[in-house]
Amino acid sequence: MAVDTHVDRGQGLRGLTPPESVRGPGGLALLLREQTAEHHRRAEGADFQRLLFAGQLPLEQYVRWLEQLRAVHKALEARLWLNWDSPAWRELTAPDRRRSVQLEQDLLSLGRTLPAEPSAVTQRFLAQLAALPDDPPAALLGALYVLEGSSNGSRMMARGLRAAYKLPDVEGTRNLDPYGEAQPVRWKAFRAALDEALPESAWPAALDGARTCFEAITQLGEELLPRAAG
Repeated sequence: MAVDTHVDRGQGLRGLTPPESVRGPGGLALLLREQTAEHHRRAEGADFQRLLFAGQLPLEQYVRWLEQLRAVHKALEARLWLNWDSPAWRELTAPDRRRSVQLEQDLLSLGRTLPAEPSAVTQRFLAQLAALPDDPPAALLGALYVLEGSSNGSRMMARGLRAAYKLPDVEGTRNLDPYGEAQPVRWKAFRAALDEALPESAWPAALDGARTCFEAITQLGEELLPRAAG
């Protein structure tokens, strides 16, 4: 995931004047897909993600991953799940998209009853999120695009992890398969709402948010992996 990124590690997000390369037909969802493609590939190709997808990480490491994701989703939802008076925003923040609820259920079923301390990478990312503006919350929405989009590939991962960890039914993997057979429909609805939610002038900030989220996910895996190997 790295297409001409202007996101510096550890420096947070910056407001940008929309460059000509950001303009054009296709909508915000298509822009995010195209201009974060390399960031996406880098995240998916990282050692942690490859081992996780293959079910080759210890269960404890998977649990730690879920704990960090819960902290990130809670922070995003606190900012985005507001009473937005628009059909697009109501779709983007529909109740079934509140992933922190599923993460909490998964963690409870895996024996975690208390929130974990955020890791160093998670703390840095949470600080970046906290510094972002609400009007409009474009960069926050870019981060949500990354996290919501992960559900497209995680359905298959959920089946593999249930087998690898001998988990009953959906216990511990609800967050990976939140929509079941409705996944394609829910993703299409999210993309359509995303195209309507923000003015074009806010697209560069959304792109920054998506790139930074991909970077944080990659760095979090790097941070957690040595513990799994040790």
